[in-house]
Amino acid sequence: MTRRGRSCGTANSIPCRGSVWDYSQDTMAVLMFRMISRSLLCTEHRGLHLTGVRYLLTNHALKFDSFMEKKRSTTHYFQKNKGVYFETIQMKLQNSEAISEKDLKPMFYLCETESDVQLTKTCLLRYYEEAQTVEYKFGPLFLRLCHLLDLVDTAFEVMMDKSFRGVFSDYSSYNILLDMLYKHGQYERALEVLLKMKIQWLRLSKDTYLLAFAICYKLNNPRSLETCTTLFEEAAMNGIIHTRLALCFVVALALKQGDCVTASSVYNRIVKKDLSLCCNLGLLLAAKFKGEEEVLQILETASEQPKFDFLWKVTFSKEVMDAVEEKLHPTVSFEKFKEIYEKLSQSGQISTLTLDEMLHAISEEQNSAADLLQRKSYRSREMQKEVAALNSM
Repeated sequence: MTRRGRSCGTANSIPCRGSVWDYSQDTMAVLMFRMISRSLLCTEHRGLHLTGVRYLLTNHALKFDSFMEKKRSTTHYFQKNKGVYFETIQMKLQNSEAISEKDLKPMFYLCETESDVQLTKTCLLRYYEEAQTVEYKFGPLFLRLCHLLDLVDTAFEVMMDKSFRGVFSDYSSYNILLDMLYKHGQYERALEVLLKMKIQWLRLSKDTYLLAFAICYKLNNPRSLETCTTLFEEAAMNGIIHTRLALCFVVALALKQGDCVTASSVYNRIVKKDLSLCCNLGLLLAAKFKGEEEVLQILETASEQPKFDFLWKVTFSKEVMDAVEEKLHPTVSFEKFKEIYEKLSQSGQISTLTLDEMLHAISEEQNSAADLLQRKSYRSREMQKEVAALNSM
């Protein structure tokens, strides 16, 4: 490996920022392969690199990144001894021997089939029955494993099983299960899990509230609206600051249920409304509960935005625009609406995405400057680690 220009420290140290340096083609190929394979490994089961639709919580929030990294290193460590390891565990169970923390930990990272997970479940129950004190939290690990293998029924049954009381005593476990149930469209089950959280007096995090509001939105009935508003008021008392997406789910549900007071109140809590989703909700709110003048004002303001391609422009859902058109059709403002509609269409500001698809699209909040800077810093540190490892070869 050769370097040109200024460097800091010894010959084997990482070049300082701003220096010009070269690596051989083989070294760069190895480096790039490691970084790309790690990126794909951490997101492969979530499909985020294949579609524009995301699940509500990121891999980072659910700690899938660290889980997949540990899975890779554990699999590499055991290599061909995996079969022997599982046989040893089975023998311990048959002989009624104690399952230690050291025995249990690797299982979560070595499981590949449903039968492996069933064995892990048995060992987990045995461990909690015999252990005097439990310091390590195995609940989130088990649910990440179920999430990875799409074993939603197993995860739900274990969570609701009274035999596993104490295993899932943290909100992280519940967040993972709620995310999994939401992904599979099992909203009634998700509501049961939320109820269990409340019964156990577990603290709900900001992520839990987001999932709860989204579940209530999907159920879309008077009971779910009541649950949603109760949780919203509870969060306000506990000082929880919601994300824009969480607030948007509450507004969307209230609009569907015709609750003008809740929809207006929560919408006014959104500090920054410079997001297409927020603009669509604001337009729908104005069309359903406010006057024609405010609807036209919102649309006119959007149509007068600069037409430069590199500038962000609000995009309205055709579904929302159709609902507005239906409201304005018998009024004198209809012709003005059609004129603005044509103007927005020509500038590419009418989208085929439905409001529901907008709620589940990749959030524009994730592309904020602070978030990009944080990710850039993380990638830079990871790159330095890889370069240091290659230098030591």
